[in-house]
Amino acid sequence: MLRCESEGRVVRVETCSLTAVDRPWPYAQDNAGAIDAHWHRRTAENPKFFNGRIRMLSSYSIDGGTLHGQFLETDFKNFLYWRDHGEPGTVVRDAFGSALIRSSDGGVLLGRQRPGNVNTGVAYLPGGFIDPRDVGLDGRIDIAASTAREVTEETGLSAQCLTRQPGFVLAFYRCQLSIVVEYCG
Repeated sequence: MLRCESEGRVVRVETCSLTAVDRPWPYAQDNAGAIDAHWHRRTAENPKFFNGRIRMLSSYSIDGGTLHGQFLETDFKNFLYWRDHGEPGTVVRDAFGSALIRSSDGGVLLGRQRPGNVNTGVAYLPGGFIDPRDVGLDGRIDIAASTAREVTEETGLSAQCLTRQPGFVLAFYRCQLSIVVEYCG
């Protein structure tokens, strides 16, 4: 069973072994009616919301310098309800890839979420949900490729023009896990 962090912690790992699993999220099933009503209210407030498919971390371990994780698939509306209601339960974690891009003078590149998105106005490292594009035919999730794609989508920079640092930084906070790929510009 996953346990959310009351305080943050940071862990370095060498590799990530992440896989997609085909099992439902009981929380979404148990709250389907309330989720639909919540989605109706939230999309009335913000018609730009899109109910796409995303992955949530359902189990993980850190062993021998490797993050092992399994991700179940769910709808964005299920995630939004869970998040808006205080991330109840300890069955899943909001895990996502992030890019820590450092300039040669030590600065860090942050983006500000544009209006109409779930984190409107928040400054953050470029990154995003793990979605169907990130899952290979073998069920493996390539978090480094996912993060590189997000860098291009969110900043216009090509990750190939940056120097990727080895390993990953895992930043745990509450029911979130940012799987950080470090780059130097």
